Amino acid sequence: DCSSCLPGPGPIAALVVADVIMTLLIAGGAYCLAGRGLRASPKPRPPEAESTYQELQGARGDVYSELKR
Repeated sequence: DCSSCLPGPGPIAALVVADVIMTLLIAGGAYCLAGRGLRASPKPRPPEAESTYQELQGARGDVYSELKR
């Protein structure tokens, strides 16, 4: 007695078409928004900071000579 409960092929096709259209609109909007970020003027590079690490020095015997005593 529920033959009218199931939708026919027309409403199902309409839902599928509407879903495809909405997906394309969302994808197009995301593509446009992402493209705006790429077309923006390039940000200036920050000046190079000094190294936070101490430069290595050659072997120094005076540092280790006290340890041998």
